[in-house]
Amino acid sequence: MANDYVINKWRLWFRAMDINHKGQISSADVQQEGETFAELSHVDAERRKEILADLHKLWNEYIFRGKTSPINEEEFVEMNCHQYEDDKAKFQAGLRKCYTAFFSDIIDVCHEGFVTEEEFVNIMKAGGHENVAFHKKFFSFYKPDGGKVPQQFLIDSWVQFTTSDDSSQKDVVKEALETGL
Repeated sequence: MANDYVINKWRLWFRAMDINHKGQISSADVQQEGETFAELSHVDAERRKEILADLHKLWNEYIFRGKTSPINEEEFVEMNCHQYEDDKAKFQAGLRKCYTAFFSDIIDVCHEGFVTEEEFVNIMKAGGHENVAFHKKFFSFYKPDGGKVPQQFLIDSWVQFTTSDDSSQKDVVKEALETGL
């Protein structure tokens, strides 16, 4: 059963994805985020199409979970609770697959196996979060080497954030989101 700790993290996750701060997320939000990220990343038209297609695919499968209409925070939490409680291992594996694709196919624009500070800031800005100084501080928690962080560090931290119900573990993403995007 999902405990209050992980449920509260899902609420933070939802609010981080609510780029227009309207209390709901929709496919229009995904489109806006993808287009803004592509623009900030200065990618060509073909790469832009790939980013948008990949982003829509991930959101449809792991965020909207098949729903086609906009969803609010309660619906989002309920969908996560059902999948988590039905099969926690499958839920975790799905979000690992989601974040692996997110960081490797979308955020790592050059497909180098690393995420740069610029790429990290760009996705945060594309998600409607404008505090660049905060994003740089958040990125520094990953202890970048040469301005880059291995994708695996980011993947692991986001999987932990979205799936771990153990409040005794340090959760970098949770801490960052609680301080306010």
